[in-house]
Amino acid sequence: MGDGAWWILSVGLAVLVAGCGPSKMAKDQLEKARQAYAQAKADPNVKTLAPIHLSDAEKAVQEAEQSGNTTDMLHYSYVAEKKARIAMVVAEGKMADGETQRLNEETAKAIERKKELDRQRELEKKKAEEEAAKARQAAAAEAERAAMAKAETEKARLGAASEAERAAKAKAEAEQARLAAAAETEKAEKARREAEQARLNAAAEAEKAARAKAEADMLMQELSDLKAKQTERGIVLTIGDVLFAFGKADLSPKADRSVEKLAAFLTKYPNRNVLIEGHTDSIGSDDYNLGLSRLRAESVKTKLVGDGVEVPRITTVGYGKKHPAYPNDTDANRAQNRRVEVIILNEGVKAESQMRQ
Repeated sequence: MGDGAWWILSVGLAVLVAGCGPSKMAKDQLEKARQAYAQAKADPNVKTLAPIHLSDAEKAVQEAEQSGNTTDMLHYSYVAEKKARIAMVVAEGKMADGETQRLNEETAKAIERKKELDRQRELEKKKAEEEAAKARQAAAAEAERAAMAKAETEKARLGAASEAERAAKAKAEAEQARLAAAAETEKAEKARREAEQARLNAAAEAEKAARAKAEADMLMQELSDLKAKQTERGIVLTIGDVLFAFGKADLSPKADRSVEKLAAFLTKYPNRNVLIEGHTDSIGSDDYNLGLSRLRAESVKTKLVGDGVEVPRITTVGYGKKHPAYPNDTDANRAQNRRVEVIILNEGVKAESQMRQ
């Protein structure tokens, strides 16, 4: 039985098994044939490399379209699809053959180019070796001439060196004598300069001390009504317990007047900063006294700021009962210990450096 008969028998059995009509199967197969042909026709490589197979596929499609019965349509549609796919396979095969041939040709050309490059490199290597040999010969001859010239130069140099050594020795002896004389002169000049500098330093220190004393005397005079006293920490003013109500941190009117005088003084001397220390007696707990001493110091600060003294110039600290001025053994002594001390710091001195431990 031929391929066509087998195909028809297979189709018939497929129709019976599927239970669908032969007309629909034929139309579906025809559509597949058309799509396969359209795909092959759209590929320019198929048109160029498999034109006969493409033409056969086209004829098969036309025969299927013109068939008068379902069986012929199904048969020719199947044949048309296969021929279209054969055309694409043939084109792909020829393309592969062409690519193989092109690669073989390029490989052959590359091999030939390599051989040519090898020949050129060999020629260049030989030429370079010949030139190197000539250069070595020329260098050897030049080295020999240079050695002879160097020997003659060395002979002349040794003669000149001997003469130069004698001249240098004489020059060194003269220079040594000159340096010794210069050293003595410099030594005497240095001693004179040191003596002059010592005199100037002593005069400057004396003048500085005089200015400091004059300034301190003037400051103490200006603060005399505030009962100021000069200490190593600076000028110290004490605002006693009588200027505060008992157990309170508010300034009394008398204290206000004292702080106003202090503010006027600080305004006049803007380079002076102040450290305000609050102190208490030993009555009461440590925490209570520490808090009260801080509040009293802050009250003085608040009054100074209100009278125009800048905040950065004022530092406050409370010590509570830690630093009594007198033993806390009598009412009078305890009254003296309930105080606020204002330290007018010397110029350039930071408040932190003057705080008590």
